Amino acid sequence: MPGLSDPRRWPVVVAVVAVFALAGGAGWLIFVWSTAEKGAAEADPQASVLGVVLASVVAASGVLAWAVRRRGRASLPATADQVDQATATLAGLVREQWQEEANARALGDPEPMPVRWRLTAPGLMDHPAVVTRGGEEVSFAGRSDRIGELADRFRALPRRRLVITGPAGSGKTTLALQLLLALLPPAGQPPDGPVPVMLSLDDWAPDRQPRVRDWLIERLERTYPALRAIAPDAAAALVTQGRVLPVLDGLDEVVPVRRAEIITALNASLDGDGGVILTSRRAEYRDAVADAGDVLTGSAAIAPLGLTGKEAAAFLRNHLPPGHGGREWDAVLDALETGGPGPLASVTASPLGLWLVRTVYVDSGRPPGPLTDGSVPDSAALRAHLLDELIPAVVRGRPPLPRRRPTSPDAPLRPRRGHRPEDLRRWLTTIAEQLAATERGPRGSEWRWWELYEHTFPTRRSFLIFDVLGLLAYLLVVALVGVVAASGSLAALTVGVLLIGPWIWLRPTLSPARADPRLAGRVGEVVKQLVNGVLLGSVLGLGVVWFGGTGPVEGLVTGLVLGSLAGLSNGLADVLGGRHLAEHSASPTRSFRRDLRHGVTSGAMLGLAVGLTVALAPVSSPGLSVEPRGLLVGLLAGLTIGAAKIASGASFAFLFAALWHTVHRRLPVPWRLMAVLEDCHRLGLLRTVGPVYQFRHAELQDHLAPPLAMRERTPA
Repeated sequence: MPGLSDPRRWPVVVAVVAVFALAGGAGWLIFVWSTAEKGAAEADPQASVLGVVLASVVAASGVLAWAVRRRGRASLPATADQVDQATATLAGLVREQWQEEANARALGDPEPMPVRWRLTAPGLMDHPAVVTRGGEEVSFAGRSDRIGELADRFRALPRRRLVITGPAGSGKTTLALQLLLALLPPAGQPPDGPVPVMLSLDDWAPDRQPRVRDWLIERLERTYPALRAIAPDAAAALVTQGRVLPVLDGLDEVVPVRRAEIITALNASLDGDGGVILTSRRAEYRDAVADAGDVLTGSAAIAPLGLTGKEAAAFLRNHLPPGHGGREWDAVLDALETGGPGPLASVTASPLGLWLVRTVYVDSGRPPGPLTDGSVPDSAALRAHLLDELIPAVVRGRPPLPRRRPTSPDAPLRPRRGHRPEDLRRWLTTIAEQLAATERGPRGSEWRWWELYEHTFPTRRSFLIFDVLGLLAYLLVVALVGVVAASGSLAALTVGVLLIGPWIWLRPTLSPARADPRLAGRVGEVVKQLVNGVLLGSVLGLGVVWFGGTGPVEGLVTGLVLGSLAGLSNGLADVLGGRHLAEHSASPTRSFRRDLRHGVTSGAMLGLAVGLTVALAPVSSPGLSVEPRGLLVGLLAGLTIGAAKIASGASFAFLFAALWHTVHRRLPVPWRLMAVLEDCHRLGLLRTVGPVYQFRHAELQDHLAPPLAMRERTPA
């Protein structure tokens, strides 16, 4: 059993001292109020004693908080057992997350696409002597439908650094996902190497975070909150000890100047044996290498070969139901196998084009006449035709999941509700337009639900509505307290203004809450927030005495005790407002629900504290008498401040912006928006990367809303 000298015990000591001090102060408050009716001569000494006691508590809390911070900085890092546990936990969460994504993409139904991969041009990879560390020839070739062989070749690389290049729609992200799943240990077995974690490069800014490890730690803590429950610094320990293999997707999605910065930062901050997998379109990677003046050090680089007509025909034939081909499908397959003229062979040479043909015509059961009847003049028109028909095809081919069969085998591929194709297209176009307007790159790739308000109201003046609402709520609470103060002393009004003012001037917090009610591994953080709340409330209470001045007992007692109560409740709300969702990796839906529950819980607790403060303020007499009018005013004040607190959360700003889009028929009603996006994920139109959504294929995003660079090249 660790003693009090153990820094992990100090947060508990602080919590016990604070709780007992507040309980004692509340008891003394009742005693003072009960004896105050006998006269000021007897009440004033009691109030003086109470003031000294509570002032000592404030000072002691400050000293203990400082000690907690000092000892927190000096606390021991995660133990070896905790790091091993965090590694196994991370592997399980990554497997769950990306196996679900692979199922949604139907990557193995009935078998993966046979894309062949070979080493790319020498100018895009490091010298063979550096890649192999022995001067022998670099060998890296294989097929996506034999991913085990490619995974073995990757493990054989001394530094395990690989760049996956290729044109749009060539299957770069799909190969990265297949490698990730192949490199993970089987379920139930401990990892025997670094755990691969796929992350989008959309939000890494090397000018702010020049070391890749700092960005990785931040992303791990955001996407996998269960790590923090094992140890506060579990994510940092995993990264610094080389337990994480970053799979970085979408170098081509960031602005050109940042691409070169990313390559430079990776070369400068990766450990000597640190591995990495990077995906990028070939042209963008070549330009980034030229701008950076170097390739990714020690990396091999591969590129895909186009699918042959026979490979495409065999893939489509395997996906056709037996006996459901017909003459039209015979014509399509013959055209592919014989290499006949027409745009079909060009389109199906890429994995994206072949997937579009399968989804639009095979999975939906639609006759494939337009593929070979000459109605589509060229490959560009055929690709545009397939993208136009994609949304109706997936809606037709994947009917809603029956409520009586929520666990059917095809549940991950079926939406929970029925949708009209024209509605889905309109809603997805809105999201694509928001991503096209982003400043993070040629087009944004990550749609974050908490940024919908900024997409909808991009100027600072758009926050005016929250300022007005906050001001109205502040004036309403002050007026309600003033009603009570009209029959008593000025101290009550001062209490209301000083206690409520710092929390009522609220603006939207455009970032999701990360609260977690579990205490394991975060006692110090909990106590720090509680002590800060107590200190803030106590300081405000002392302000009541300073400004109220004339109240001998009420000002001091009400300010210190009820001020501390309000501050403590606010601190508790920040700690306990979250929902225990750490057993899963973060997803957009879970992130939104956690923030919404945090806002509601925070608003309820803060509203209750403020309501009790106003209702129990001794304004009409020094006794502990409560008037019905005071209770009513306290109830209204609590409801007002609670609602204002809820309105300051990211989820409320999201719902408000979604309502604006609903009025303009650009998005579904706010309470259905996240469910609709989840259905789009099940339909294979969107994919999830942690708490954000991405279009499954960038070509679909560009088709719905061309990025700025493409619009500038298009003649008017």
